Amino acid sequence: MVTELNDIRLEAVGRRYGGHAIVDAVDLTLHPGELTAILGASGAGKSTLLRLIAGLEPVSSGAIRHGGTLWSDTRHTVPAEHRRVGLVFQDFALFPHLSAARNVAFGLAHLDRSEARKLSLSWLDRLGLSARAEAYPHELSGGEQQRVAIARALAPSPVALLMDEPFSGLDPERRDGVRETTLGLIAETGVPALLVTHQPEEALRHADKVAVMSGGKLLQCAAPHDAYLRPSDPVVAAALGPVSLLGMFPVSDGRVDTPLGPLAVPPSIQDGRVTMGLREGALSVDAGGTIEARIVGAALPGAVFRVPVSVGDLGLEAVLQDEEAALVAGATIALRLNPRRLLWFQS
Repeated sequence: MVTELNDIRLEAVGRRYGGHAIVDAVDLTLHPGELTAILGASGAGKSTLLRLIAGLEPVSSGAIRHGGTLWSDTRHTVPAEHRRVGLVFQDFALFPHLSAARNVAFGLAHLDRSEARKLSLSWLDRLGLSARAEAYPHELSGGEQQRVAIARALAPSPVALLMDEPFSGLDPERRDGVRETTLGLIAETGVPALLVTHQPEEALRHADKVAVMSGGKLLQCAAPHDAYLRPSDPVVAAALGPVSLLGMFPVSDGRVDTPLGPLAVPPSIQDGRVTMGLREGALSVDAGGTIEARIVGAALPGAVFRVPVSVGDLGLEAVLQDEEAALVAGATIALRLNPRRLLWFQS
């Protein structure tokens, strides 16, 4: 079956239960060849949005289109089985009475049995599961089950792939390898793909676009680098990783006076008041730095050494580049500020 790859466009899409908006006026476009990751706290509306795109629920407002075809509006809904969308969920939802090969072939009823089996085995081979084709789900590891679920979703040549926390049930030591394999294969197919996740690292590392939802609203959708270093508001910033908010400061002539010293604000910031935040790594221990701080605790071990410090009344954290440096609680040290890791929010 030849698949025509088109954008999937959500236009002011909403979903209400009673008087409560679970999804609220969302505009979003899924492009062929791109993986869009959606982040947000539980109850933000992420999974409901996925179900609306899949056709598992009707929209309460707005419209969803695939290319020039209307999939959903308030008067019309194309059923899920007619949208040809691949779905992968956290529990994988494999049929326990079918082998891996037959699970993959389940969506290939339009082919004769021999063709369906040949295509099923081809997909299992692409995912490194040729030797497990006749195994049943209970005989497969979590990572193997997940790859079978991906193969089953991709085998019918879907127009899009929608995934809801597909890697969260895997053991941490297996998760990275399975994720790399499956997302790499999805990218090869060129289909628009949507990944619902709670893990900012997963979204920032693997997605082409990162979307953040809160209270049913889509707050920002941008390339990972832009979303992380130029979030639209503090909620987006916090969803994508640790951030320290230093407070609100008045802007005068393009500058603000802060506990870290006078700083220039971006040209886009107008006079008024601005909230300043620091991304992880904004402050580093550096003998040539100009910010005086006091060490309030020991460096925390890990991939990055972090030093709890105080600057005036502010409790902050600095990155230690040289873990051999002697740091003693109560000692005064110099810090350097990386302006690329400053966040500014117009108030």
